[in-house]
Amino acid sequence: MGSLIPLVNSRPFSKYQGAGNDFIVLDNRKNIFIFDKAAIRKICHRRFGIGADGLIWLTDSIKADFGMRIFNADGSEAEMCGNGVRCLAAFLRDSGICVKEKFLLETMQRKLTVTFQGAMIEVEMGAPTNIERHEDLIILNTGVPHAVIFSEKIENIDIKCLGPQIRYDTRFTPKGVNVNFVEKIGPGALAIRTYERGVEEETLACGTGCTAAALAAHLVLTMPSPITVETASKELITISFNPELQDVKMAGTATFVFKGTL
Repeated sequence: MGSLIPLVNSRPFSKYQGAGNDFIVLDNRKNIFIFDKAAIRKICHRRFGIGADGLIWLTDSIKADFGMRIFNADGSEAEMCGNGVRCLAAFLRDSGICVKEKFLLETMQRKLTVTFQGAMIEVEMGAPTNIERHEDLIILNTGVPHAVIFSEKIENIDIKCLGPQIRYDTRFTPKGVNVNFVEKIGPGALAIRTYERGVEEETLACGTGCTAAALAAHLVLTMPSPITVETASKELITISFNPELQDVKMAGTATFVFKGTL
C-alpha cells in the first residue's frame, strides 16, 4: 500500500473546483508531505479517499511569486492544469497567502500571470506549441498536449470508447494526449467534452482543453476571439487571443468546496 507521510502532525487540506474539475489543494511550501503514486491515487479516490481529479501542491519558487505542482488522480505528475491554476489562485486569495491582484505562478511547463477580476480569475496561458494536423485531429500543446476533434452532437459521442483509443494512439507515445470533442454551438461559442489522461475518464471540465479547443476553432473554423466554451458541467470558460495565437488568456471561476485534515 502506498504511503502519505507527514513529517509533522496531520496537516490541513482544502478542496476547490473550477467548472466541475475538482482538486485537493495542499500548502507544501515547507515540504511537509512526501507522496508516492499509490498514496495520491488513494486520496483522490472518490470512494476510498477525499475524491478529486487531481492534487495540487503550493510550493515556493525562486522564479515567481509562488510555485505549483499538479498530480493527476492516477498519481502521475502533469506539466500544468488550467482549472487547477484557478483553483490554486482561489486558495491563495481565500487563505490570505496572496493579497495582490496579480501574481506570477511557476509550473513545470511555464510561468503564468494570474489576475483576479472580481469572481473571475484570468490566467495568461502562453502561446500554444507543437501545432499539427492529423487527418481529423488538431494537435497542440497548451501547457499539456491536446487533440481536438470537431463534431456535431457531441452529447452522442461514446467518449468511454473513443477517448482511450485516441489517448493511447501510438502517434502520441510515450506520454499520450488529452482528447477533446468539440461542437460549435453558436457565434463565438463552443461546447466541449474532454477525456483526460491521468484521470483516465471524462472530466466535467479541462482548462487547457478549452484553450486548445478555442485556438483550434480559430485555425479550422476561423472563429475570432474571444470564444466562450461550455464545459460538460455547463459552466463557461472564456478564451481570448490575438490573430497570431499569442497573448492567450483563459478566464473562469473557481469555488471553495470544503476543507479538512489529512
